[in-house]
Amino acid sequence: MWVLPFYVAIVTGLTWPLGAHLRTALPYTWEACHFDLLQMVWALAHQSRALVTAPWSIAEANIYYPTPHALFYGDAGTGALPFFMPTFLLTGNPALASNVLFLGSVALAAWALHTVVERWTASHLAGFVAAASFLTSRWVLWTWMPSAPHYAVLVYFPFIMLLGTMRTTGRGPALLLLALLVLQGLTTIYVAVPMLLGMGVIAAVRTLRARTRRAGLRLAAVVLVAGMLLLAADVGYLVVRAENPSIMTQTPWNTSADAVELPWGLFRADMPMGVPVVTLLLIVLGAISFVSADAESRTSGVAWQHGAYWVLLGLALSLTPTVRWFGRPLSLRPFVVSSWVPGLRRFDRMGLVALMGLSVLAGLAFAECTRRVRGLPAGIAVGLAGVVATGMYVQYARGLAMPAPLRAPSLPSSYPLEPAIDPTSPLIDVLRRRGGALVEVPATAGHLHRPVPAFNANAMYRSIFHGRPLVNGYDGYWPAAFPNRMALVAGLPDPLALAALRRETGLELILAHLEQFGVAEREVCELEEASGRLSPPGCHQDFGGAERAAWLAIAERGGRDDLRLLTRDGADLLFAVTSSPAG
Repeated sequence: MWVLPFYVAIVTGLTWPLGAHLRTALPYTWEACHFDLLQMVWALAHQSRALVTAPWSIAEANIYYPTPHALFYGDAGTGALPFFMPTFLLTGNPALASNVLFLGSVALAAWALHTVVERWTASHLAGFVAAASFLTSRWVLWTWMPSAPHYAVLVYFPFIMLLGTMRTTGRGPALLLLALLVLQGLTTIYVAVPMLLGMGVIAAVRTLRARTRRAGLRLAAVVLVAGMLLLAADVGYLVVRAENPSIMTQTPWNTSADAVELPWGLFRADMPMGVPVVTLLLIVLGAISFVSADAESRTSGVAWQHGAYWVLLGLALSLTPTVRWFGRPLSLRPFVVSSWVPGLRRFDRMGLVALMGLSVLAGLAFAECTRRVRGLPAGIAVGLAGVVATGMYVQYARGLAMPAPLRAPSLPSSYPLEPAIDPTSPLIDVLRRRGGALVEVPATAGHLHRPVPAFNANAMYRSIFHGRPLVNGYDGYWPAAFPNRMALVAGLPDPLALAALRRETGLELILAHLEQFGVAEREVCELEEASGRLSPPGCHQDFGGAERAAWLAIAERGGRDDLRLLTRDGADLLFAVTSSPAG
């Protein structure tokens, strides 16, 4: 009973002071928290409401208006709903629901690892070391999951690993495994693909052997049914892909994967397998002890095999078609899965299954090493576990005693937070009234009118509180018509751009954030200045000044023929579009 509260306390401490601001703040550990996190919170909030009001319309999310099936232009994170939806529906607070999802799911994943390893080794200390290995990967609490909290829903995976070691043909375990595969696979395709592939390979190997053939066939059937159910749940993505033959080019991000730097690249702090070196050394020592021990005194050999299997699978799936071996390009086509699976951009995320395998191996290794010391007093064993966990934490937080290729800057002493968007603005009250489409400006930056993820993601998060159709949008991909709409948005308040935008979208409202005009351009300019590509005086100008002046002039006059100022809140102006669509 004490294990789960124990990990809740540890995760709360590692992310403090987030626990003191659950209702009003969100993590801001890196830049993607400004857009990816807001996008996921919006997606989960939309699905939560749709499921209790109109489940048949769940695909028709309010972004990219009037594009249909807008939910499926990016990761919906459906598997995270059981951890987000109750809090959100009870409180209406998306920040609170997101923080409960993130912190609770990380704690549950640590508990699951502890529970499974303790079952294999009969050692709570080994379970603790396994959980500590997971929690001290920066990818978990700093470099990815804070911006994509649905990835933290890993509580099912250790139990999938456990059931994968059982060569039983019983119907009960098979149905349990089916449920766990579906629940885990709904979180993200980057977990579903390696999970189903990994279990499929296990099933195939068992089918080849006469004494395990029956169990192998049943496992193969379970994997096949799970795959079919997940495919049915993800049919929306297939529809969107059919509607967008060139969707791989319709994205704010570079679609070509960066070449993985070997041998160290997969173990950097910003990668799923970026565990502390203490963890890797412990696994090596434990493996040596395991191999050299007699069969009767070893820790669970099947557990070692499966832990190593998931590590190797995650490593293999993370490889890009071209890698760099000590800086030298090396083509692996067609020997890597990334050459076979179209539509996936970030193969490194599939290394998450390797992180789970490494965590399990760390726990098994600790049990194996302490088993070697016969008659070890319980107090000494507890001390050893504490020393190992402390070493992991020091390398996690400070990067001490790490090889140069894996060294990372020290983490701040306080977990970085960002205030969540306030739903109490008087503008929100106006936006809640029933009506047509809204666009928030600015939404783009630069002369190419490229959509800015943070601007559009903020508009999406705000729409959680009003629910209006939104011309803005941010996701992994965008509809083919979106760039042209954004070009028109960038032209506002020009009357011709406004008329064209209204003809295409039925636009009724425009929310202008005066303080955001020029922000993106200034940030780009300062980055170029810092890198030496621009002389220092280059950024000393009033970015966005002309756009702010244009909107202020209209507001000060109370509007114009096609725009009417409804209300303002500081530097935010809300206009109604009053003109008829141009013929």
